[in-house]
Amino acid sequence: MMRHKEVAILVLLFVLMAAGNTFAQVEALSSVGALGAGYMYTTYLSVGAIADGHYYEVYDDETAVQLMEEIKSLADATSDSLQELLHSDILDVEDFTFINEIINTLGLLYREAESYQNYIETGDERQATLYDNYRNNAWAKIVDLLGIEE
Repeated sequence: MMRHKEVAILVLLFVLMAAGNTFAQVEALSSVGALGAGYMYTTYLSVGAIADGHYYEVYDDETAVQLMEEIKSLADATSDSLQELLHSDILDVEDFTFINEIINTLGLLYREAESYQNYIETGDERQATLYDNYRNNAWAKIVDLLGIEE
């Protein structure tokens, strides 16, 4: 079974190989942007659903912590792959900025998951407050990046 990082690297390599000419490069970057946008949105939903599931006792502590670990692992692997893309020579300023904002948003989502996981493990209400703060900040970034009207 492939680890998340290996899958993310394979996807990035495929995208970069497909970007051999200008049309392929534009299509590849468009795909990366669409996948990044969808990933941010679904990660936001997933973290919230796991936290809600734990709060309403659908998930026990161990399951919720394990699921948050998976979210964090995937966010890390995705951010690492996107960092590689930032260091390539195929991004114009607009693409660079968008990819960088995806990475920053994934960082907020990672910290959101981590804060709730810490809350589960310690019972420290400050961790719940951090979770809420990261969640609100992540949503604000997602709304801005995706042009979602509220």
